[in-house]
Amino acid sequence: MKENVFFVSGIDTDTGKSYATGYLAKLWNGQGIRTITQKLIQTGNDGLSEDIELHRRIMGTGLLPEDTDGLTMPEIFSYPCSPHLAAEIDKRPVDFDKIERATRRLSETYDAVLLEGAGGLMVPLTRDLLIIDYIARRHYPLIFVTSGKLGSINHTLLSLEAIARRNIRLHTVVYNLYPEEKDDIIRRDTESYIRHLLEKEYPEAYLETLVVLDGTTGQNALVQARQFAEVANVTGIILTKLDGTAKGGIAVAIQSELDIPVKYIGVGESIHDLQKFDADQFVNALFHTSEENA
Repeated sequence: MKENVFFVSGIDTDTGKSYATGYLAKLWNGQGIRTITQKLIQTGNDGLSEDIELHRRIMGTGLLPEDTDGLTMPEIFSYPCSPHLAAEIDKRPVDFDKIERATRRLSETYDAVLLEGAGGLMVPLTRDLLIIDYIARRHYPLIFVTSGKLGSINHTLLSLEAIARRNIRLHTVVYNLYPEEKDDIIRRDTESYIRHLLEKEYPEAYLETLVVLDGTTGQNALVQARQFAEVANVTGIILTKLDGTAKGGIAVAIQSELDIPVKYIGVGESIHDLQKFDADQFVNALFHTSEENA
């Protein structure tokens, strides 16, 4: 297998791994690196991986032939729990040979494969095998997703110590602020702490910082974006709660004034409500709405 498979894990369940995986795939494809995502083991589904569906929504591709062939979701279990328990409930073992064959085929076809795990690094795949050991045995570089919520520093430090003991190479840390952490003081300090730690202990690792802002706050969102840009290397912004009103024009202002790309807009409360942001289409929609209200 080519050395082009990157494992995506994080500090916990619901830390934004699936969003980060889809985002990085879209980013790398935009840079000319042909990238596909794969789900190691999907639980809580039947026949189709909801995480792969989310990846494709973020990437803007729709389902790919590799999805319909099952290569990107080789193992799916019905009960929403840790893979070891889901396999026991469905009364069949995890087929690691099937997963490995699928990963190898994707690796041979694409420039890069983003292989998303389940839950955090210490989640058991079987009674005798943890995700972190699966990564170590295959020498996959790690893309690690953390967040700005209270407790993230502790979970991040524990995880980094665990991967260091197993000689896993840290490729990228994604500081994901979606869904939104309401305490701005905590999320900004957490980003600063993690950035300083990487500069000192992991100088070769990349840091991707994705900021989420409330689009209904108008100019306040621009002020917050400016403050983040002053203390962090912001690589993308998500604007939530945009409903087509004039306040949504702040998306265009952020891109033009701060030169920070608005990657996605949220039209609801769920991560599944994310849409790719197109500045031209958004401006046209605003003018169209204004004309209708005139």
